Amino acid sequence: MNGKKNGIGTYNFANGSQYVGDFSNDAQHGQGTYRYASGAVYIGGWKKGEVHGVGKYQYPSGDIYEGQYRQGKLHGKGVYQYASG
Repeated sequence: MNGKKNGIGTYNFANGSQYVGDFSNDAQHGQGTYRYASGAVYIGGWKKGEVHGVGKYQYPSGDIYEGQYRQGKLHGKGVYQYASG
């Protein structure tokens, strides 16, 4: 056995962040939820440890972005909603 994380599970990072979802070869890959120590939350697609595909990111301020990501960055179409309206 190679000891790498594969399948579905939870990983708690030393900085207080937590990822729950799919893993492949020790990286977030598939669908998952990442709760950042800052209070931000990302729910959506992952590819080789980076946000990728369609997802929803809620900032600590309450602002929300729902849309497309590619290789860890906003990419394509999406909607940004400000908490203040």
